[in-house]
Amino acid sequence: MDYFPIFMNLQGRTALVVGGTEAAAQKARLLLRAGARLRLVTEDIGPEMQVLLSEPLVALRRRQLDANDLENVQIVIAASDVDEENRRAASFAGARNLPYNVVDQPARCSFIMPAFVDRSPIMVAVSSGGASPVLARLVRSKIEALLPQKLGAFAALAQAFRQQVMRRIAPLRRRRFWEDALEGPAADRAFADDLEGAADLLQQQINSETCRAAHPCRKSCRHPKHCLGRRRGAVWLVGAGPGDPDLLTNRALRFMQRCDVVLYDRLVPAAILDRVRRDAELIPVGKAPGNRGWSQEAINALMIERARTGDRVLRLKCGDALIFGRGGEEQDALTKADIPVTIVPGITAGIAAASEIGMALTDRRSAKQCLITNGKALAQMDIGDLAAFHRQQTTLVVYMARPWLASIKDRLLTAGFSPETTAVLASSISRPDSRQMMSSISEISLESIDDAQPALLIIGKAASTNKPQSIASRAMLNEFAPIT
Repeated sequence: MDYFPIFMNLQGRTALVVGGTEAAAQKARLLLRAGARLRLVTEDIGPEMQVLLSEPLVALRRRQLDANDLENVQIVIAASDVDEENRRAASFAGARNLPYNVVDQPARCSFIMPAFVDRSPIMVAVSSGGASPVLARLVRSKIEALLPQKLGAFAALAQAFRQQVMRRIAPLRRRRFWEDALEGPAADRAFADDLEGAADLLQQQINSETCRAAHPCRKSCRHPKHCLGRRRGAVWLVGAGPGDPDLLTNRALRFMQRCDVVLYDRLVPAAILDRVRRDAELIPVGKAPGNRGWSQEAINALMIERARTGDRVLRLKCGDALIFGRGGEEQDALTKADIPVTIVPGITAGIAAASEIGMALTDRRSAKQCLITNGKALAQMDIGDLAAFHRQQTTLVVYMARPWLASIKDRLLTAGFSPETTAVLASSISRPDSRQMMSSISEISLESIDDAQPALLIIGKAASTNKPQSIASRAMLNEFAPIT
C-alpha cells in the first residue's frame, strides 16, 4: 500500500486550516462535520470561508502563519493561494510530526484526502493514492449509488441492539445473526424509512434466535409455520433488465448480493450473473422455443422447496418479472405456500428498445397511448379492436413477435393501418450485439435477426416522429446494424 487507510476521531479536537480559498472552505466544512474545532489562519478570506466565520467552533487569525499557530493542533490542512504559506504549513507540521495535507499537492502531504461516501456512522473512503483524484470520485459515485440513503440510520438502529445480542446470542452464532438481520426484512423496512418496523423485526429475530439455540429444529420440521427455531427462507422475484448490467436497479443489485440460490432464465446474460454473490448456487431454469425445458410448475415447486429449507431464493428474469415474465403466476404459487415473496421491478425490453433508438412511445402530437402485448395476442386480436388502436393513435409494443410477424402485418393492414406506418424491429436490446431495423409495416422483415434471440416490434406514428437521423438513413437502405 502507498498509504495506510485510517479514520481519525476529531471530536472536540483542534484542526488548523491555512488559507481562505474555496478549497480551504470545503475542507473546513468537512472538519466541522467531523466535530473538530477549527483554527483558521489566513490574510485573505473568500466568500465561501466568510460564511463559516459565524460558526462557534471557528477561530480566525487574520495574518500570516507562524509556528505558534500549531500549538495543540491535531491535523493541518493547507489550501492557501499563496504557495509560500502552503510550504510553511507543511514544514511546521512535519517538524511537529503532525499529519498534514496540502490540497492538490500530494508530494507535500503526509496524508491525502480520499473521496468518501457518508452514510454516518457508515463511511466509505476511496483513494487513488493521488494518481487520479477524479477517478477516485468516479468510483465513489458508483459505490454511493449502491448504498441506500437510510443505511446510516439502520446502522445506528443495529447499534442500539448490540448489547442485547451480545447477552442473548452465543458468539459463534452472532455473525450469521447479523448477516441475516442486516440483509433481511428489517433492513428493507429501514431503507423504506420505517425504522419502527425495522426495530420490531430485529427484536423478533433476536427472540427467534434465542429460541433456536434453546430448542434446535431440523430442516425436516413438520410444523414450520409455528417453529421459532426454524430459519425461514424467502423468494425475491427480480427483474434483471434487458441485458446491460448498467441497467440493473440498485435494489436488484442488493438482492443479487444477498441470495443463497439463483433460478435464472435462459436470456439472462453472463454479464448479469457476474454481479450475483460469488458463493450463490446458480440453477438455469430457462425455456426455449420448441424445447420443453423446465415447466412453470417445476420452477414453482423448486422455489418453494428451497425457501422452506431456509434459503434466500433469487428468481432472476430478463426485463421485468411482471411483463410477460410469469411473475404473477409465481407470486400466486409462493403466496399459497406461505412463502414470503418480494418483487423488484426491472427495465422491460420495450422501454429499453425505445430509449436505445431515441424514440418516444407516447407523444402528444402523434401517439396518445401505448399498448404492450405479445405477438400471438396481436395476431389473434379482433380487426375492430386493431382499427380502434389505429384511430386512437396507439403505439404498439409487441413482445415475442418473431413467429407471428407475417400475421401481424396482414391484420394491421386489414384494420386500416397505412402500409407506410413506421415499424421498428429490435433484438438483443442493450447488449453488444444489439440489432434494430426501422422500416414500414409492409417492408419489415426478420431475415437478418439472430434466430436465437427474441424479436420485439414497435409500430406507430411516434416512431417516425422521433426517429434519429442515423436510424432514418439506415431504414432507407433497409439495413440491419448496431446503433452506436
